[in-house]
Amino acid sequence: MLNDPVSLQLDQLELQFSQASEALLSGSSDDIQLASVSLQKGAVELLQLVDELGRNRLDKLRHAERLHLLAAGISVLRENLLRRAAFVEQGLQILMPSAKRTTYSPVIGPYGSSSVGAKRGAMA
Repeated sequence: MLNDPVSLQLDQLELQFSQASEALLSGSSDDIQLASVSLQKGAVELLQLVDELGRNRLDKLRHAERLHLLAAGISVLRENLLRRAAFVEQGLQILMPSAKRTTYSPVIGPYGSSSVGAKRGAMA
């Protein structure tokens, strides 16, 4: 690998991606959260570094393949996280059917108002 700052940051980001993938496989929610936060921070740091260096000076061809592979991997990781979230949600519904209630009251009247106080005011 090269020693330029972008290559070093990409190395770090690839390591964080691997850690996030391993955390997802392990199933530990704490590990998934820590690895996801670390991956997000790494992506932000890479973006800041590229902005500091100037996009014109960046050797796009040299880093393009690594960036494309990393973006594709993150997309797959995101899909797997969504699958895991759906699986956990289904398990929760099986174990605790009462958890199915919504947070907000149901919408009954026009414009999302409920029946309580709906007939007040000049527009009633």
